[in-house]
Amino acid sequence: MPHPEFPWYYLWLLPFLALNPNAPLILYIALLSVYYLRPYFTNWSMTSIFDHGIVWLEHGLALELLIRQWWVSRKENATGMGL
Repeated sequence: MPHPEFPWYYLWLLPFLALNPNAPLILYIALLSVYYLRPYFTNWSMTSIFDHGIVWLEHGLALELLIRQWWVSRKENATGMGL
């Protein structure tokens, strides 16, 4: 999974999240700071652990929560329970 080269590029989402909070996206922005641990893993010759494990946790967790949120809202709209 590709990792963002510069995580601060995602800061443009913050003003929108202040107006319409979305927990998975707020979590994703917080988890992007994990990117800065990569040099330490490289220094310890553990880059593959970072690239094939931690990156999946970082992006996968937020993606899973976004999909769950979408699925629940879809079900609520289908049953008429949504506002």
